[in-house]
Amino acid sequence: MASFKQYNTKNGKKWLFQAYLGKDPITGKEKRTTQQGFQTKKEAQQALNKLMYQVATNNYYSEIKEPTYRDVFNMWVEAYQNTVKPSTYIKAMQLFKAHILPKFGRLKINKITIQFCQSALNDYATYYTSYKKLWSYVKTIFKYAIQLGYINKNVAEFVKYPKDNHEHIKYNFYTAKELQQFLKCVDDKYKDRLKVRAFFRTLAFSGMRKGEILALSWDDINFNDNTINIKHSISRDKNNHLTLSNTKNKSSLRKITMDQQTMSLLKQWQIQQRRLLLVSGINSNNKRQLVFNNSKNSFITPAIPQKWNDSIVKQYHLTKRLRIHDFRHTHASILLSNGMQVKAVSERLGHSNIQTTLDIYTHVMQKDKDKLIDDFAKIVNY
Repeated sequence: MASFKQYNTKNGKKWLFQAYLGKDPITGKEKRTTQQGFQTKKEAQQALNKLMYQVATNNYYSEIKEPTYRDVFNMWVEAYQNTVKPSTYIKAMQLFKAHILPKFGRLKINKITIQFCQSALNDYATYYTSYKKLWSYVKTIFKYAIQLGYINKNVAEFVKYPKDNHEHIKYNFYTAKELQQFLKCVDDKYKDRLKVRAFFRTLAFSGMRKGEILALSWDDINFNDNTINIKHSISRDKNNHLTLSNTKNKSSLRKITMDQQTMSLLKQWQIQQRRLLLVSGINSNNKRQLVFNNSKNSFITPAIPQKWNDSIVKQYHLTKRLRIHDFRHTHASILLSNGMQVKAVSERLGHSNIQTTLDIYTHVMQKDKDKLIDDFAKIVNY
């Protein structure tokens, strides 16, 4: 059984089909496939007919002499999905489906040239911020094809990365004054919604990752010494359901000190949350009660805080639109600009090493370097 679907791309509408191919005679596993990038439904139907003929004549599961990029991808993905966390697997599949397979999927892998790869990389760099990470996935399939003996060199390794013009997007952040303005707008718009106000205040004053703040439970909050214990994050399992998981790495396990005003707002929200949940018949007075819950008292979908943010930017005509992750950059940039040591900032952010902090916040370091000679002159001039 097969189904067809039309979808949108930046180059117009295209077609895909999904089909059940029966069981692999070697592994006994059910095989399904999705193929896309067809200009018309008729073209997709013809490709499906050819595929089903191969299955019917037992040619599909036999050794492929000249596999396409997608054929090798299908072989690789079976092994890959058991080597990484479900959330990592889902993100990788999204990248392949949205960006890589539409461009490479139908090409014979032994016919793909360095010139084609360079052109593809140049295109990715024009619209995708993390194009280097995307390209690492492209290279992985060629590497796997070498292991299988289909090709003898990885043509994707011979490209030159275009000049990175996305640093201003990648590390966008508010200045201290811009953050003040944003938080005032939050307080004004959501004056009666303590949850949203507490979320943005905690986000801005902690430097937490989005998954970390959405995973917080009240036993992670210590109102006695004004600290937050960051122990978990949220991620998606293989069924794309939100679940509690470990933090990004061991360094991400950390206890951070918070200011009194943020903790007071969190306490106000805790009291209101208990009252609201009690009305719904839920006793929230337990250690693992989420700090930021949805209407079903479960994890908030990560896209929701971004909608809150975008609503504020639009209503108050703010000049910058930040991603939720950019509040983490804002937090670090303000700390560094005001003299906090890089090592202390790195530990607060939960970076695995200090070099990560240095690599990301070079823009702040450079401003400090430029300011040094002016400070020196003010002290020494006579």
